[in-house]
Amino acid sequence: MTNLITKGEAVAGKLTASQDVEAKDDLIAGDDLTVGDDATVSGDLSVTGQFKHIRSIADIADGGSMAASAANVVTSRIITATPTEARNIQLPTAATIIALTGATVGTTVEFLVVNLAAATHGLTLTVNTDLTIQGSAAVAANTNGSFLARVASATTVVVFRK
Repeated sequence: MTNLITKGEAVAGKLTASQDVEAKDDLIAGDDLTVGDDATVSGDLSVTGQFKHIRSIADIADGGSMAASAANVVTSRIITATPTEARNIQLPTAATIIALTGATVGTTVEFLVVNLAAATHGLTLTVNTDLTIQGSAAVAANTNGSFLARVASATTVVVFRK
C-alpha cells in the first residue's frame, strides 16, 4: 500500500504503508502500524502496543568549530560529543529546522545532547540565525542535557532546556 488517506475514523489490525498515512480524524492501530514516510493525524492517535522511535546517534567530532545540523536535531535527536577541552556546539539556523519540521507554529522536537568527556570538559550550545535558547545551554562532562526546540513563528525557533 502506498498512500492511505481517511476522512473519518481509520481502524486497522496491522497497517503497513510505504509512503504517507494521513488521517483527518482518529487513527487506531490494534496491532502494528508501520509507515515508511510521513504520518499525519489530525484527531487522536491510539496505539495499544508499543510505540517505537528508531533514532541514529549523531556524533559531532571534537574541534574548534563544532556544529549540529538540522538533521542532527530533528531526525537523529541524539547528539554526542567527546570534547578535549570546553567547547561550543552551534545549533542550526531556525530556517533549516523549520524546513525539516514545517512552519506550523507550536511544532516541537525534543533532542538530547550527551557529553561523553570523562571529566571537566563542558559543552555549551550556541544560538544561530533566528534561533534563541531559554535556560542553561551548558552540558557538563559525563552528563546529558534534554532540550525542546519549538517553532515560535514562520521564521523563528526557540530552544528550551528541559
